[in-house]
Order: sequence, then structure tokens, then C-alpha cells
Amino acid sequence: MRIERNMILLGEGKDEEAFFEAFLKHLRIGSEVQIIQCQGKDNIPGFIQNLPKNDFFKECRTFTVGITRDADTVQENQGSVFRQSSGAPERVFESLCTALQKAQLPTPARPGEVAVGEVVVDPDVSRVIVKVGAFIFPDNHNNGMLEDLCLEAIASRPETECLDQFFACAGKNAGMEPGIPAKARVQAWLALQKHSDLKLGRAALRHCWPFDQSAFAGLKHFICQLFGECASA
Repeated sequence: MRIERNMILLGEGKDEEAFFEAFLKHLRIGSEVQIIQCQGKDNIPGFIQNLPKNDFFKECRTFTVGITRDADTVQENQGSVFRQSSGAPERVFESLCTALQKAQLPTPARPGEVAVGEVVVDPDVSRVIVKVGAFIFPDNHNNGMLEDLCLEAIASRPETECLDQFFACAGKNAGMEPGIPAKARVQAWLALQKHSDLKLGRAALRHCWPFDQSAFAGLKHFICQLFGECASA
């Protein structure tokens, strides 16, 4: 995707792109930040490493980049069955830091924090003041993914007990269990909404996820410290 703004937020795919479109609008900073979906987590390091070579980047005096990624991964095993593979936020963060260091970009000390530094584009002509932050879903501390963060926000709702019973029943009576539990649970909950065919990102645009819940506080803090003051809608 072509970079058109000096503040960008990276996500893994289309769901993250739509989710952040809704989330940034909620914080009233949507028009100032360009959301870029990298078509998979494996493409994020390459995007980071190529950023200093980008012509638009070179023309900026200041540039801000937010990086988001799931702690867990989804892998396809024998029989073309997709399974969730537990990751570790620390390892994911280290891989992002390696990409930042190779690109000679500022590197945060910890997930959820922000680093600021000067990047030399041309020793005789220009330098760019760059701000970088990374957020590892669900909360920079635990294994999981964006879906787990959204599920945490609805955890106290009465219908979640029904979801527990549904998956327990399917396991007991049919021997069925989801390969990716968090994604399955999200889809089951979204099936209860007025627009039952939504995916996570589109559901955010339809105001299904309660962004005012405390589960989203850490992500709000990250976005606001990275891109400046913001307010809840």
C-alpha cells in the first residue's frame, strides 16, 4: 500500500484494518492516521525494514509508526486443519525489534511503549524525527490475539455463558472442538448480533464491540501516546 500520511498504523490483515478504522474513529483521530494492513503477520518485518527507503518517508520531517501483531499464530497442520499455536508476546516483540534495528529505526524498550529518535535519510540534506510503538495482542502480556481482547470486553455479558454451553455440548456430544478457539467464540457471538454474517473487523464498524469497556484501556493508552491526544466518542 502506498504511504500517504506521516502517521501510520500497521495491522496483520483486513480484520485489523476495519477494527482500527472503527477504533480510531471512536477516539476521534481516524482521519489523521493511515491504517495499513500488511496481508499477514509475516510481511510486517519486511514492511518495517523497507520503510526508510520509502520516498514519502524521506520527505517527512516527523514520522510516526504504530505496529500491532498477535502473540499467537495460526498454523495449518496435516489434513488442512487450522490450529492456534500459542506464542509469547516477548518473542513476537523481539522479532519486531530486530526488524526495527535492521532498519535503524527507534526501538521501544517494551511492548506498549514508544521510542523516539532521529533517522538520517541523507547526511547532507535531511533527517526525520521518528516515533515508534508496538502493541502485541491481546494485552502485551498474555498469549492470544485480537479476538481475545474483544472477547475480554464482552466477558461479563450473560450470553457468554450460553457460548460456554454450546462449545461444551459440541465437544461432549459430537467430539467437535474449534481449531482456533478465540476466533470460533467471536464468530459464535457475532452470530447473535443483528447482522449475523459479520466478521470481527466489520463488526467493529457496526459498533458491536464495546470500546468503552476497560479491556480496551491498554490499547487506547497506546494509541493516544503514539498519535497524540484523543477522546472517546
